[in-house]
Amino acid sequence: MKTKNILLTSLIIGSFLGCDPDPVETTNNDITDDKKISKGTVQLGFTEGATVSINSLDGHTFMDNITTNSKGEYSVNQFELKKAIADYNPSLKMLLIISDGGTDTDPDDDGVIVEDEKKEVKGQVKSIVPLEKFLDEKVQSVNLITTAITELIGDVSEVSEQKILQIAEALGVEDITGDGKITLDDLIYYQMAEHESKAESYLRTNFLDDIHNNNYENIKIFIREIKMSQSIISPIIKHDNNGLTVKFSDLSSNNYIRYGLKEDSTEVSYTSYSGEEIDIPTDKYLTKINVILSPKTI
Repeated sequence: MKTKNILLTSLIIGSFLGCDPDPVETTNNDITDDKKISKGTVQLGFTEGATVSINSLDGHTFMDNITTNSKGEYSVNQFELKKAIADYNPSLKMLLIISDGGTDTDPDDDGVIVEDEKKEVKGQVKSIVPLEKFLDEKVQSVNLITTAITELIGDVSEVSEQKILQIAEALGVEDITGDGKITLDDLIYYQMAEHESKAESYLRTNFLDDIHNNNYENIKIFIREIKMSQSIISPIIKHDNNGLTVKFSDLSSNNYIRYGLKEDSTEVSYTSYSGEEIDIPTDKYLTKINVILSPKTI
């Protein structure tokens, strides 16, 4: 169990306030629109000297070359970000935050910074954040848990909040906000040196070293093993005037799906799904879907 160092926390808070006996607190409401900023931190332990970029899920970069300070903090000008998003996709809902490199200043996460314990971060730390939350005044955390969830979601152009939370619960994310349920706040406001969860313990043991060392093959194996052991396959359904188009997410070579199409009262004919889109005209019905995840059935 991690140690909560109260003295160190007090010193850190003091360093933010500085020496001014009467510090003036400034919020985004007190400044002009072109000066408003969003703040974030990169945390395995606090990750210093990382390069952060703000992206769309489909790979477009809005802002990059943002460097974290000694506490893993970075800031983004909201006016510039919103302008870049409006020029590219005004209806964009989700951002992909990617932190590259830097130094993990507290790898054992005990709240005490020891120079000899620091580790170079050769891999990436990631988070998928709703744009609306990124633009509020709370400090976002790009951390070990958000990285695992982002890797599990994979390369997609869009993702729902429900999908993110489904994966979060499967990993063992816990309610840090005390509202009695798992929400995105339990991910993006998670503080690695302060909070504890089954998800963090599991990922520290099985995932953290591969992020430090950028061991891409081990990361792929780890993600595949999670997909094999958790029920994170879900349908992706599009609807238009011609009917439905269905695909299934998170399939690997060890997964297979049997699905059936039914026309009126005829017998159902089952077909193996192999990754292609299933077109369902308006006069047909998608009946029972059997998702078989070796060695489990879900």
